[in-house]
Amino acid sequence: MFAEVLAEAGASVVGIAPEYHCLTLQDFIEYSHEHFDVAVCSDVLEHVTNPQDFAALCCQLVKPGGCIVFSTIIRTIFSLLWNMILFEDVLGICARWLHRLYLCVKPEEVRQVTDRLNFRTVKTVGLVWQPLDFNFLNNAGKFNWIETWFTGCAYAILCKHQT
Repeated sequence: MFAEVLAEAGASVVGIAPEYHCLTLQDFIEYSHEHFDVAVCSDVLEHVTNPQDFAALCCQLVKPGGCIVFSTIIRTIFSLLWNMILFEDVLGICARWLHRLYLCVKPEEVRQVTDRLNFRTVKTVGLVWQPLDFNFLNNAGKFNWIETWFTGCAYAILCKHQT
């Protein structure tokens, strides 16, 4: 969904219309040799078996001087209670077992990867899911990510590839 918003704003986006690629990220990197000004990895790291390796692959897509954005839920007790128990088990807004706490990544773990690959962290912000209004029964599934100082639920990190 994030990619669609970028495309609608006029960005040239790979992965959605008008250009689809049905292959693994590793294969895309090996076969295309394309590099981008900006890469966005949103709500993916918490679903892959090795988030640090996947983050490193994502960084390979970025040109020197370009930026990468990661957004993901974090591995904390608060995230377990808010993202998994409340939204999946209690409210049923997300599919049950959609997220596994052990797959979630802390910002410092993403920074270890990006620092090693010559990226500089520009900004880290906290993210919290919030309904568009507080009528849960009539608004199921309609949520916004709200930026906050608190990173204990989820976060976004912006890193710039050093030249």
